[in-house]
Amino acid sequence: MATQFKFFMIPVKNVQTIEEQINTFLASAKIVNIEKDFHPAGEKSFWYMSVEYLKGKITPVEINKPDISFKKRPDYREILPPEEFEVFAKLREWRKSESEKTGVQLYNIFKNEQLSQIVTQKITSKTKLAEISGIGNARVTNYGDAVIKIMTENMYLLKKSDDEKKK
Repeated sequence: MATQFKFFMIPVKNVQTIEEQINTFLASAKIVNIEKDFHPAGEKSFWYMSVEYLKGKITPVEINKPDISFKKRPDYREILPPEEFEVFAKLREWRKSESEKTGVQLYNIFKNEQLSQIVTQKITSKTKLAEISGIGNARVTNYGDAVIKIMTENMYLLKKSDDEKKK
């Protein structure tokens, strides 16, 4: 079966108009991956969805096949050194505040894995921020300044973490 892509733009208002179309498509294809991103633009806000699927007819067995690929969520307190976790926690606090302020879901601002990469890669520029997987221009534009500010203000912690690693 050949891999194919289908793209959807889902307006925040009148989502029902496309909901049936998406559900019909998803039920008729063997989905490999779905990427979603929220683009805030006031009343013109929309969800963008990219669906990677295998072309070809699927069997009822494939439709009902249970998903056994559950992943345990990583505990970043165990993964990151204490100083890096402290900066990671500050980024999560900012993200929560931003989410409450704007009504955008936490994971649509940044995922925990992205925040972890921002910290471990010591990102202090929008250019470097855009290089992280899943962070596009909209996220860089909307949230880049705040992230860079938090990172810059906390570089002393990250340098301390580097010094501890060298010992």
